[in-house]
Amino acid sequence: MPTRSWSSVVAIQCGCIAAIQKFFYAVVATTVQSQLEPFVVGLYCGKTKLVDIFEYLDDFVKDLSKLLSDGITENEVHGDVAVDCFVCDAPACAYV
Repeated sequence: MPTRSWSSVVAIQCGCIAAIQKFFYAVVATTVQSQLEPFVVGLYCGKTKLVDIFEYLDDFVKDLSKLLSDGITENEVHGDVAVDCFVCDAPACAYV
């Protein structure tokens, strides 16, 4: 099976939507050298700030770890996955 190198950019963005008094946290990803739009891989919206950031990121970390170790196969083409960078605003940097 042919191997192709894939690369991922994972952007973590945190924000507060004060107008509706809810807190909104999103993990957004995109791929390097692709025409794909960024896509949501994790989302939290609630009346309070996150209590446990580890619980919020748990599924994302597990899924990303599996992709990093196993890669991804699409249309019988296998590709390795690598994190190119994390892009965070100031509040998100505290969690990374």
